[in-house]
Amino acid sequence: MKASFPLASLALLITVFACLLVCADVERWREQYTWLAVDWPWRLVALFGGAALFGGLIGVGFMFASKLRWRARLLAPVAGILAGQVGVLLLVAPGPIWRTIFAVLVLLGTAILFRLGAE
Repeated sequence: MKASFPLASLALLITVFACLLVCADVERWREQYTWLAVDWPWRLVALFGGAALFGGLIGVGFMFASKLRWRARLLAPVAGILAGQVGVLLLVAPGPIWRTIFAVLVLLGTAILFRLGAE
């Protein structure tokens, strides 16, 4: 049995980060970051820590409920934490709705194409 990292997964990960950058408004990110960090620095830690805790709990629940291999089960909490962080970044500074819809369509199309190519 040969263990390797599929190229489709790497391409999908790059597409997810590109969609994140398209969906968010960078100027609004900077404004929100200054507002979160200036008055009370723990506000920023609480926001991202809460998102990590929420995503991690979902990942732990998925870890016990799934029937995947043990490696995927161990990565489920980490994937949940990362998903929580990305979700907070999108909720703090959402971009225009048309860019978000376009990015999600590109992401779904890419996922479908890579999944078809992997089979």
